[in-house]
Amino acid sequence: MQKFHEGVGLLISNSNRSRFYIQLKDATYPIPKWRGACSFWGGAVESEDENEEAAVWRELREEIPQALNIITTILPINRYLVTTERISFGLSVFEACIDNSQLNRLSKGPVHEGIGCLISQKDLLNHKWIFDMGFIFKSYLDELKKNNKKLY
Repeated sequence: MQKFHEGVGLLISNSNRSRFYIQLKDATYPIPKWRGACSFWGGAVESEDENEEAAVWRELREEIPQALNIITTILPINRYLVTTERISFGLSVFEACIDNSQLNRLSKGPVHEGIGCLISQKDLLNHKWIFDMGFIFKSYLDELKKNNKKLY
């Protein structure tokens, strides 16, 4: 199995985490199997990135630049190992919680890769995730419930 890269991902939600703004891989995604799948905002950690958080901010600038006018804080969630039949990579996941009006405003703006999609927590739980990363979203929700954080 090939080690692919170290990556970062960002979940963007409203404050009660009932709605999420995520990326859908579109028809141009190079791996046909994952076209239409949900994805975190983010990507590979580059050599010029000081750390994982800096990589998230860079990825936001590249993928949804208008987010920089809306999102002011990101918090780390956890680091996960993603393994598929061909590759394995580490993914450090962060979250940004914003109010509903900001989430709606963000979802109406352009994105530079894939399709931006505003989706409910329930629908996101049932949607296909790229590289089968739905386990990360489920783990995130389980951890929130365990720590009695506000959830929908």
